[in-house]
Amino acid sequence: MNSLNRFIKDELWKDLAALYDGTGDVLVMNESYASTVSEVQGYENFATDTKVIYTVVKEVEVQKVEKTETNYTNTLFMIFFGESDSRTSDLSLYTRTDVDMLLTVDPVNKQILIVTMPRDWYVKNPALGNGYDKLNHLGNNGLQNTMDGLNNEFGFSHIKDYFELNFVTFYNIVEGLGGVDINNPTAFSAASGDEVGGKIYGGEYYFEAGPLHLDGNEALSYVRERYNLPDGDYGRNQHQTIVIQAIINKLTSKELIAHYSSVLQNLQGNILSSISSEDIYSLAEMQLNDGGSWNFVSYHLDGIGDSNVTASMGDQLLYVAYPLAKQVTFAKQQMEKVMSGQVITQETLPTDDQTTYLPN
Repeated sequence: MNSLNRFIKDELWKDLAALYDGTGDVLVMNESYASTVSEVQGYENFATDTKVIYTVVKEVEVQKVEKTETNYTNTLFMIFFGESDSRTSDLSLYTRTDVDMLLTVDPVNKQILIVTMPRDWYVKNPALGNGYDKLNHLGNNGLQNTMDGLNNEFGFSHIKDYFELNFVTFYNIVEGLGGVDINNPTAFSAASGDEVGGKIYGGEYYFEAGPLHLDGNEALSYVRERYNLPDGDYGRNQHQTIVIQAIINKLTSKELIAHYSSVLQNLQGNILSSISSEDIYSLAEMQLNDGGSWNFVSYHLDGIGDSNVTASMGDQLLYVAYPLAKQVTFAKQQMEKVMSGQVITQETLPTDDQTTYLPN
């Protein structure tokens, strides 16, 4: 971690303490740190304890990198899927991602491998001198930074595309699809409703085990709940994968494919992706022409829960999850197989006696 970054973060915590003990009246900070502050003991209610009284937007020039033209209908590719923790309808390339998964797609053999990583995974942050950080913090320096970090963690360079949703746009997509159908492995309760722009998203639900049809609010609560799950974020990762697969199944269904132009139009503004709408439409046309079903394989990587300092937040201890080497190696092997055109099947993910989840 460079000394300037450490100084900025240390000053933030000093100013935050001053605000809470009454010796300071206002706090100037990067808004992207707000969610992280709420993770720290003593500041859990930061969002409701404070009020944004003034916002400054700084425009920066971003270097545009020309992207190689790709025919996604016959090219194997890997895409980072991230869901921002933003509670607005705005999508940004610079955002904390609380859903982090990799989709390895083989359109020729019609298979998709989904690998989900814990948001608290302790990995190197390329934008901050490769200091160790929580995976979801990497996005504060841009989704490209997240992709670079994951490429480094897995030891390849396959991740070149991204697909981002957020709190509100996820709801809009599920509603726009008329809901999704899932098979819930274990019954649980969820209580995660939030108000955005005067509207409540999510809510209190009890999800029975077995086949379920979820509307937008139900799906949102289903993928967000972690406190009522015995394995917390790890169980939530499984639920996120289940719903993402259900969304893909709905998008590739015959009843929607035939009306894909209107479907894409309804989804405009709800996704931020490096893959153009024309490329997405080409994939839809391919699916409409051959009508074949897709093979899904998924793995939810675990970690060892602990507390440690992070490159993005200075010396403040935060909850982190150390990646398990066995699982990282296995996941890399499976992703490499798909990227080489091999057909894979669901296998048992290597476990480790050290796998632990600590409530946070």
